Amino acid sequence: MVAISRLHHWRLLFALALVAVAGAAWACGGSDDGGGSARSGGAAGPLEVRLVADEGGGALTFEPKEIRARVGQTVRLVLDNKGLALHDFNVVDMPVRVVMATGAEHGGHETGAEGDSGMALHVASDPGQRGELEFVPLEPGTYVFFCSVPGHQEAGMEGQIIVS
Repeated sequence: MVAISRLHHWRLLFALALVAVAGAAWACGGSDDGGGSARSGGAAGPLEVRLVADEGGGALTFEPKEIRARVGQTVRLVLDNKGLALHDFNVVDMPVRVVMATGAEHGGHETGAEGDSGMALHVASDPGQRGELEFVPLEPGTYVFFCSVPGHQEAGMEGQIIVS
């Protein structure tokens, strides 16, 4: 009878452990919709996005084409230039607080009185290099990001940031 009692005890512990694991998995949520967008998770830390710029197959592209973030969430964007030309990442008219930006120096942009590029967000990357940008979106909306090198946006180097 003692052996049956111990067996019952272990079965009960095993069942409770399964319930705890299932509950934790359900609480973490998240889904993989198979889309090519970078999404913010439920975590309190910054959203990290690796944006690849490339001219592969003769097409100018950014990957992913869609980035999702939340108002007030820190976004750390890494512009990874896999191409043979300088590429940059720009967003106009997006209310944002820029935390940090590093990357390639380049001209060809209209500049304001403060030497600003006129872009709400801007970071550039030389071929084979990467630039980094950390920012906090301040208002919800859908904003276009693009490469401002002449002809690149028109050739397909653009996407959107969706802030909720």
